[in-house]
Amino acid sequence: MEIIVVLAIVGLMGLGTTTLVTNMLKLNQRTLAKSNLISVKDMIEKNIKNDDAWEQTICRGNPTLAGCSPAPAPGQLSCLFDDDNVPCNHNLVINNPRLYNRNGEVIYNPGVGTNGFTIDGGACNAYGGNDACPFRYNIQITLTCPGTELQCLKPDVAIEATAVVSTATHNSLANRIDTDDYFISFVRNQEVRYEPLEVVHEVTNNSGGGNCLNGTPVYRTLDEITYDVGNNIINLPGNAGVRLRAGEYDCEVIASGFEALDGFTIELAYPGNNVVIGTGYSDVNGTATVQGSAEVSLAANGIVRILHTCGGPNSVHAAHNFERGIPVSDYASGTTFTRLTCIRNH
Repeated sequence: MEIIVVLAIVGLMGLGTTTLVTNMLKLNQRTLAKSNLISVKDMIEKNIKNDDAWEQTICRGNPTLAGCSPAPAPGQLSCLFDDDNVPCNHNLVINNPRLYNRNGEVIYNPGVGTNGFTIDGGACNAYGGNDACPFRYNIQITLTCPGTELQCLKPDVAIEATAVVSTATHNSLANRIDTDDYFISFVRNQEVRYEPLEVVHEVTNNSGGGNCLNGTPVYRTLDEITYDVGNNIINLPGNAGVRLRAGEYDCEVIASGFEALDGFTIELAYPGNNVVIGTGYSDVNGTATVQGSAEVSLAANGIVRILHTCGGPNSVHAAHNFERGIPVSDYASGTTFTRLTCIRNH
């Protein structure tokens, strides 16, 4: 009888461990999915805002315009082409135009209803009928003339891009994502400078994010430049920040922490300023992600850092080795612990 009881207890302990590991992996998968979808959002937004990419979208969607490259099909953005002096109609609405990057490559064609994105942020063409392709963006562009004008050469270009999840998907991870977090809305002003850049800390082994002592601020690692359209990055001093050229920047921070039992706070620090981005909390073996934005004004070249503070001076929990990162079982495809994306607008 005693042997049976012991075996039952051991079995329950094993079941509990399996459940804990399964729940931890689900939390990590959800965090990674959110990070991947933010990358998709940033990719669409930066290619609409970038002047070179926007010109490609206008030209390649309108092959009859002089000076434009040929494209498979015409579009409705021809009145925005600077050299043809054709006015745009007030309140003209263009739905789901094909988008290009600055090299003339298609980055997304929402005009094809089956085009979408995987949970990993990759492009796919089975939206609406495949659990592996559960997301897409619907894009609407509205041209507005000033005052009471019915036509104009330089309309405001209002962009709205709405993320949607297929109602046919059974992907439980996709169904838990709040698509409102990935909504894009802005007015494109071609006179405003637009130079996006991104630096990250990505790990492809199980080295983790390092210790984080309670109540002691540390700078999160930033050691890889993903892109720098305007050549505004001077260097990455000590892999603990990014030195930028003087200017005005709109920045977004994404930072994850593991087993943040007493919480952790993320700040964006630059000369003379510390801006609180947010605070994250998680249970044992849990992951939390802090995401937020801030404006950065640099009167001179300066270093922008991401400051991470764990718990507080009276925290009762000890520090954890992976406090600043995400412990996942497979690092082969790369796990992003920290991402800083900025757009220089002046």
